[in-house]
Amino acid sequence: ECHYPRLHNVSSQPLDPLWSPFSAVRVAGEFLYFNLTLMTDDWQNVRPSYKYFLGDMINIQVSVMQYYHVPLRVYVDSCIATLSPDTSSSPSYVFIVNHGCMLDARLTGSASKFMTRILDNILQFQLEAFRFK
Repeated sequence: ECHYPRLHNVSSQPLDPLWSPFSAVRVAGEFLYFNLTLMTDDWQNVRPSYKYFLGDMINIQVSVMQYYHVPLRVYVDSCIATLSPDTSSSPSYVFIVNHGCMLDARLTGSASKFMTRILDNILQFQLEAFRFK
């Protein structure tokens, strides 16, 4: 006679395992890391300086680290430039609004623009250097 520890109720009906995609199971324990970085002119490295001259193009890269998460596509809903980390401080300059509309180029005729995507989890855009008023 053999005895086995029983984890499920055994009946005449077969037990069908519930298959969940790996990513759906893994998401519960993942954190998402968002990053906004000033990049060099060739987009290869983090820019070592925060100084720009009027008319220079500021290369900005937004990314999300996915690790084992399901693939993500990153967007910028709005973006504001200030002299301090406080977004309500003055002076300020709003250049992306309304769920990703590049306001700077439309209002000032600048060369600011979104770059063509290479990866879904990275968004790159250029902002023409400006002066706070």
